[in-house]
Amino acid sequence: MDTTDATDAMGQLEQRFDNADNFARGEKGDIGMSGRDGNAGIKGEKGSAGEKGSQGKRGQKGTPGTCDAQGSSCCTAVSILGFSSFNVDKDAQLVFTYLRKFKTYQPEELKLLNIFTIDGSLFLAFANYYGDIHKHKTSSMIYKMDEPSGKFNLYQTLQTRGARRFEYFSIADKHFLAVANFWTDRTNQLDSVVYQWNGLKFIVFQKISTNGGSQFTFFTISGEKYLAVANYRDGNSWSTKSVIYKWSSGKFNKFQEIATEGAQGCTAFVINNDTTMLLQIITTPHISILFSPLCSSGQEATL
Repeated sequence: MDTTDATDAMGQLEQRFDNADNFARGEKGDIGMSGRDGNAGIKGEKGSAGEKGSQGKRGQKGTPGTCDAQGSSCCTAVSILGFSSFNVDKDAQLVFTYLRKFKTYQPEELKLLNIFTIDGSLFLAFANYYGDIHKHKTSSMIYKMDEPSGKFNLYQTLQTRGARRFEYFSIADKHFLAVANFWTDRTNQLDSVVYQWNGLKFIVFQKISTNGGSQFTFFTISGEKYLAVANYRDGNSWSTKSVIYKWSSGKFNKFQEIATEGAQGCTAFVINNDTTMLLQIITTPHISILFSPLCSSGQEATL
């Protein structure tokens, strides 16, 4: 290309740029392809727990339960071999509900529980027959109700020997807990113990000689206080004597002996407004003997 031609080409190009505003706008192009998703990021660490929320509003008062007209309702607690009950105030609203489990030992080793109150506090006493290595020298436990939590907590342990049952009773303003000790791993001839509450715990008050003590029971006749113990066996013989003790001079003194064979328990109950008191000695699972203080010696009824 000569110089003239080159000059003409440049002139034409400049003319095009000068007239660029007169050109029509081109059509919009198609949307381009979407880009590919990127790789997932690393999972973040678990956040810390939030602060505990505020306590909710107290629920509405429940509907009152039903009680009998006399207000003589009672609460019941269950052990492996029996029931025990305690009175509640006639104005109380009573509902049975699960409270808690108690650690004792093997099922066959727990004999019976006793429930009682002292100065408004509720207690449970568990009589343990075996220890954790199948020895009869073990601890029986006393639990106390913690009112704020509504739970029973271990309060005191008592050293026992093959304990069968506890019997709680009170005389005037004194509180007592008698435990029937049954076996020492060698003999049934051993002391059972009456404990007294000293304001803080139970301490030994009086030891009573027993022959396989099965159960204590406390009762009152004409204002006089008595404590009976059922004795199971004497050495190799089932024939032994169960004993009734009478409260006098600040302790229990032997009042009467009753010949029994394999006595497993005793109880006392009132008939006709305390005019009759019967003492029941259980000799076998099939035979019971009733004794009445109104009968002369030898008068007894076999059921």
